[in-house]
Amino acid sequence: MRICIYGAGAVGGLIAARLAQAGREVSIVARGPNAAALRAEGLRFRADPRAEPVTLRVPVFDRGAEVGPQDLVVVAAKAQALPAMAADLAAALAPGGAALFAVNGVPWWYLHGLPGVGGDARIRSVDPRGELAAQVGAARTIGAAVFLAAERDAPGCVTQHAPARLVIGAAGAGLAARIEDVVAALDVPGCRVEASERIRDHVALKFSGNVATNPLCALVRAPIGRVYADPAMAAFGAAAMREAVAVAEALGARVDLDVAARVAQYREGPLAPFRTSTLLDVDFGRPLEIDALVGAIAELGRRAGVATPAIDLTYAMVRTLAEQLGLHVSP
Repeated sequence: MRICIYGAGAVGGLIAARLAQAGREVSIVARGPNAAALRAEGLRFRADPRAEPVTLRVPVFDRGAEVGPQDLVVVAAKAQALPAMAADLAAALAPGGAALFAVNGVPWWYLHGLPGVGGDARIRSVDPRGELAAQVGAARTIGAAVFLAAERDAPGCVTQHAPARLVIGAAGAGLAARIEDVVAALDVPGCRVEASERIRDHVALKFSGNVATNPLCALVRAPIGRVYADPAMAAFGAAAMREAVAVAEALGARVDLDVAARVAQYREGPLAPFRTSTLLDVDFGRPLEIDALVGAIAELGRRAGVATPAIDLTYAMVRTLAEQLGLHVSP
């Protein structure tokens, strides 16, 4: 299976490195300083923060249209950048190929095919003009819930902080029969992959846990454990999580999230010292992924008739932060 990783930040870089180590046929689409570093020095990968980096040589391209027809394109770019990339993503797909979206927050395809949605399945916070739906389409899309802790330390250099796990499933009916082949291709040591016929349940579990955690860490410039050690912030984060679960369940998902246990895990577990992706984006002056992480859940809440006051306030605060720093780029 010919596999292309489209976007080689922390998530894409980790997946590319693990696939390359396992001998898979993999290439990367990247741009700017990251692409330059990958070409000049290779993909430098630490399997954990204490490990020495290994250097992996992986073909690097500037555009999907240059890669050649791919059986699977793993999309790991930031959500706000995806609509502008839609045509180039489609150009990388072979006939019968699939795009697997390994992105944070609410994915553009989340409402496609859901009962009762009707003809308007667009989520304007993440695909405002429908480019992804038109160019890629749900019938060629595999959804993913990505559970990992990794960091891009510098251009071309990625460190894995914890074992990685992906749950994948067809966004529409077209790819259901091929999911097991994709699992077999992607499931490698250090990055476990499993299939689900209810992928939205897993995506909702991920975005419910992230909805306040990522923004709060960015707002107070602190790692996860420090945020949830404060009783007031922990209570606020828990309220936002419960709202996100209510939104997802109103739209038909089953979300197995014990909010109290999750708060305790964030406060004291292995992720406590971790600096979230939104905080790292603030640190490095990169555009913030707030529309997919927060704004889209508020949008789905309005659509489902579920009140989301904690999420609305979170979105207002982190959007203001992003605008003040010049880091808010709408899709």
